[in-house]
Amino acid sequence: MDTKFIGENIYYVRKMVLSQSQEEFAELIGLSKDTVSNYERGRFLPTIENLITISNKTNMPISFFLQERKERENSVIYEIHIRNKNRYHSKRS
Repeated sequence: MDTKFIGENIYYVRKMVLSQSQEEFAELIGLSKDTVSNYERGRFLPTIENLITISNKTNMPISFFLQERKERENSVIYEIHIRNKNRYHSKRS
């Protein structure tokens, strides 16, 4: 597994699921904005403890963060998110 996918999945959850800035997300999980940025860019991997914290605070399973993009897009969680997002946008129209 290419470790960059962990950062991409952290970004995806922060931006697409939670709609939070890096600052808001960093506050939620108790880390610095720079740490979040480094995780998302694949510069550093989160420790197991930090990955558990991210998982708990976002209500996303740890396995979600370990998936490659193709696997993520085929996951039930992704499908539910897209369905809810489309439903929200159709109500706004």
